[in-house]
Amino acid sequence: WQWCPQRRHVLAGGAFRGASIAVTPPAEVHAELARWGVRHVVVWSRAATQFFENDPQFVRRWSSGPWRHYEFLNSDPRDVVVSHGRGYVIARTPLGARVSLDGVRSGARVVVRTNFYPVWTAWDGSSPVPLIDAAGMLAFDAPRDGTYEIELRYPARTWLLALAFGVLLLAAAGSAFKPFSLSAS
Repeated sequence: WQWCPQRRHVLAGGAFRGASIAVTPPAEVHAELARWGVRHVVVWSRAATQFFENDPQFVRRWSSGPWRHYEFLNSDPRDVVVSHGRGYVIARTPLGARVSLDGVRSGARVVVRTNFYPVWTAWDGSSPVPLIDAAGMLAFDAPRDGTYEIELRYPARTWLLALAFGVLLLAAAGSAFKPFSLSAS
């Protein structure tokens, strides 16, 4: 069993969505991997290995020790899915990326295959682009026709780093000045 905020997206240690993959219908696994554009799966647990070994939608590409690499034959590995035109994630950084759109129509839904989180922002030049939670993925509607880039930004939150550093300093200072007592012997 695996828990994380995105547990419904996790395949780990023989578990899929928090339950044993051995009891998961293959169509559920196919649908989730296809939705996220997953083409390659690397597993080590006996349950996961048996699942993928017995599913004709997956082909084993290599193995080493307990590790097995499978390729999902029906995958669509695009990182950006758009109904009209094409999209690509370019210039990734730890706190953002640019989405290059080519031949899109105004209003077309653009889905970026990453987890939606409400602090993300998107920009068309200096104009904000409203973001949408599309079944857990980050999405927006193309603001205009054509070929252009949208910048995705995640806030740096440098104040959190300063706070953590301050707490560590206080803890270190507190441990350096241990109280002592005089006792009569």
